[in-house]
Amino acid sequence: MILLLSGITGAAEIATVHGVAYEWSTFEPLDNAIIEVNSTPSQSMVAKYGVYSFELTNGTYNITASYYEDDQLTYYAEDIIIVFDEGSYVLDLLLLPSYSSSSEGSTGESTTSTPDKSRWILIRAIVVFALLLVVLVSQIMKKPKSPITKKLKPEASPYVVPENKVKVVEDIEEGPEFEVTEMDAGPTTDEIIDEPLSISLRDDIKVEVPILSDEPVPADLQEILDILISQGGRMTQKDMRKRLKYSEGKVSLMLLDLEKRGKIQKFKKGRGNVLFLVDEEDN
Repeated sequence: MILLLSGITGAAEIATVHGVAYEWSTFEPLDNAIIEVNSTPSQSMVAKYGVYSFELTNGTYNITASYYEDDQLTYYAEDIIIVFDEGSYVLDLLLLPSYSSSSEGSTGESTTSTPDKSRWILIRAIVVFALLLVVLVSQIMKKPKSPITKKLKPEASPYVVPENKVKVVEDIEEGPEFEVTEMDAGPTTDEIIDEPLSISLRDDIKVEVPILSDEPVPADLQEILDILISQGGRMTQKDMRKRLKYSEGKVSLMLLDLEKRGKIQKFKKGRGNVLFLVDEEDN
């Protein structure tokens, strides 16, 4: 009876660790990558389409991924994961180029050795820094210029308002103060510039309404829009992630792309985000 209870307790503490092994430059899954974990006993598997999964008990584990081409180690990655409770853990691996040293023997055969750990950490840090720098520069280049709102000084205004046409609202106890001005005529529609609409309520408040992009939406982004439409135009990011086959990181990038295109809006709610479908008629 004691052995049976201990077996049930041990089984309840088993967690599933899974993820996908990606190539560092294209972010494409690496088919037939070799994934290893230093469990007791150690486990290893060949990741079909880059997908791997291990059953592990509570503890700290080192997971490594290796990819070979023509019996040569070309990509390598390692990461540490701490399993502290049962459930499902997702750990995606980004494999970087492996710079292995080789030496020829008397028979002409060559042997490869794993890069020194300190050198590997330095190379990995340099590559990650370079990727972050590229992403930052691309975001700065793609960032639209903010519209310039010019303030017309009273003496520089092209519209002369007669004194008898001005009414000042006074003695308002609550709310901000407004000056109501009646004008005979304003700018025609031909003078409207085709740029984001800027609405100024006060000197310290300005609302900008983005213009929807007319570019065609890719199929994977359209899949997210279709799911939002089926849910009435509103759902949480967590529920959206459950309905898609992509990893959490890729879903976040796809939502960011849709938000920049003006197709959706994302608002913070608690620990998660709520997604809203933007109505084209409102824009």
